[in-house]
Amino acid sequence: MRLLLEYTPDSGSTASIWLSVDQAVTIGRTAKADNVIAHDAQMSSLHFRVECGQAGGRVRDLASTNRTFLNGQKIVDAVIRDGDCLLAGSTKLAVRIESMRGTDPVESPRESCAALVPRHPPKNGSQNR
Repeated sequence: MRLLLEYTPDSGSTASIWLSVDQAVTIGRTAKADNVIAHDAQMSSLHFRVECGQAGGRVRDLASTNRTFLNGQKIVDAVIRDGDCLLAGSTKLAVRIESMRGTDPVESPRESCAALVPRHPPKNGSQNR
């Protein structure tokens, strides 16, 4: 299995972060992170960690200032699946997971991720669904 995170850096081209089984990567705005997304001023120095395991992937927020969102929901630690969307700072990262037998990705993770925004509770305290 391999896990891919795709995002669009400041240059407008697509950037990719590949992980194989038993690999992990930290992502943030500064050289403290394994993978640096320097153009995003809303991203923390060390924002989140992604792990690729035998059974799938996990994402863990690293006490970031602006939090990490998975499919529009604020998370601390969560399982990630093919087609999911991560939001860290103002950077959206599409999740793609490939099995060892071949690829099993959703049709276009970037398109599904582009439309997703975090859901914040309304000021009156009722829940968004």
